[in-house]
Amino acid sequence: MRIGLSVHYSLAVENFAKAIIAIYQVPTWSHDPSNQLMGIINQLPGEVRELVIELARMSMN
Repeated sequence: MRIGLSVHYSLAVENFAKAIIAIYQVPTWSHDPSNQLMGIINQLPGEVRELVIELARMSMN
């Protein structure tokens, strides 16, 4: 059961990260969007940057 939850968690984090990326550029097909997410960090409003950095950490494989 834990493996299934882990897979769903990882997929949810990946999809959320890619949704944020898609606002600024086309997401890549990688299952680890952390580099692309960090690449757009300076384009994000200041009040959400720390949250997006945490999301990038969560999405690292």
